[in-house]
Amino acid sequence: MQRRALLGGLVSFGLGLSGQAQRPSNLEKAAAYSAQHRGIALLVMVEGKVVWEDYPNGGHPERPHELASGTKSFSGLMAVAAAQDGLLALDEPVAQTLSEWRDDPLRSAITIRQLLQLVSGLPGGRLGRPPTYAEAVQTPAAAPPGSRFSYGPIPFQVFGELMRRKLGGDPLAYLAVSYTHLRAH
Repeated sequence: MQRRALLGGLVSFGLGLSGQAQRPSNLEKAAAYSAQHRGIALLVMVEGKVVWEDYPNGGHPERPHELASGTKSFSGLMAVAAAQDGLLALDEPVAQTLSEWRDDPLRSAITIRQLLQLVSGLPGGRLGRPPTYAEAVQTPAAAPPGSRFSYGPIPFQVFGELMRRKLGGDPLAYLAVSYTHLRAH
């Protein structure tokens, strides 16, 4: 339920849904559009309450689905929330948390900002097949930090492991709590 609430909440927060957008006819149109474009879930929340949900094309509220490129948006939100909470600084070296990187001449210089901007020097990795956090952390740098852009899942998986270690737990749970805190202010 936390994942559904988080995703729906972020969508409704990001869209700034007005009363007019919440009309059933407009929500039906949004659901039809989503279904026509292979959407599998549409969840709209207003002030923490579900006002509309639809799961076409084999979607289901309890079935997880990889976010793929959506990961970038959630990673950015998590990084900003963690910086505001004092858990990290965007320009701190990743090796400050990932101790196995400290003796590597290239990876020891990578900052969290470079990691999330995809200019860390790490290869992006294979699209559609993200490595595990452990596999991503083991990936050697292919270039000096800041020298080239490389798109893919590896940097975000490394960030996921960094957050897991900083939190001592699940980054998704932190993101859900951060969203709730954001809504309160």
